[in-house]
Formats: sequence, structure tokens, C-alpha cells
Amino acid sequence: MSRNVFTIFSDDVRHEVGGKVSYIGCYSGKLLVANFPVVLSKLCLTVKVTTPVSKPFEHLTVKVYKDDELIAEGGVPQEELKGKAPPESLGDEPASNKLRAIQIGFVFSPFMVDAPGLLRVRVENEGRELKGTGLRIQQAPEGMVLPMI
Repeated sequence: MSRNVFTIFSDDVRHEVGGKVSYIGCYSGKLLVANFPVVLSKLCLTVKVTTPVSKPFEHLTVKVYKDDELIAEGGVPQEELKGKAPPESLGDEPASNKLRAIQIGFVFSPFMVDAPGLLRVRVENEGRELKGTGLRIQQAPEGMVLPMI
């Protein structure tokens, strides 16, 4: 079992009663805008990194890039990496398949977009780099109706 990075790009993240989280306006691979430049009132990234319980992280830094420019970086404290929360299990899988999940969020408000580009997430750990999913920002085809931003 290996380490993985999952990224949710959304307009908002709301923490609900009972520990639920609602992701509002999720993007699936691309964000279309009418024209450039554009200012989004808010853009949220939720990054979840998983590792087998038997292979805990020693170090973890999450970086967000807009094309090649580093726009945000967040580290995870050692005590959180060691994990006080119970690991996530995979149904009836054996203990060797249990995962430890670390989650970190980024909120950009406002978020200025000058030109088409790509948002990328990279996670550095123990000298290695894990790649998260990206979000391509593009101009919508002419005539396509987009919601007001």
C-alpha cells in the first residue's frame, strides 16, 4: 500500500454540526472563466494525504503552485504526524491495510487570475515528492453561459 494525495478544489468549505464537512462548488479538473483577468471571491483547497499506519510520516509539507510560482505552503506539526486520532480502516481489511490520513486546507480570498494556467499541489515528505491533482484554469468557449462570480 502506498502514500496518496487527494485534492478538492471548491468555492467554499463549511464545517457542519456533527463533524460533517460540506464542499460548495467543487471543480473537476478545470475552472472556466468568461475572460481574464478575473477575481474569484474565494477559492478553497482541501488536501488529504494518506499513508499506511506502518509507514508514518516523519515530515510533511504541502505546497500549492500557480504554474511555477509557489503561492502557499503549509507544514504539519510532528505531534499531528504521529497521529492521536484512530486510523481509517478499509472495511474488513486486515490491520496492515489501515491508513493514517492528514488533512490540510488552504483558503485564497480573493483569488486573482491574470491568465490561463494550472494550480498544482505537491507534498514533500522524507525527501520525496507526492503529486496531487491539479486544476486547470481556462477561458470558457465563446457563447458558453457561466454563473456570475
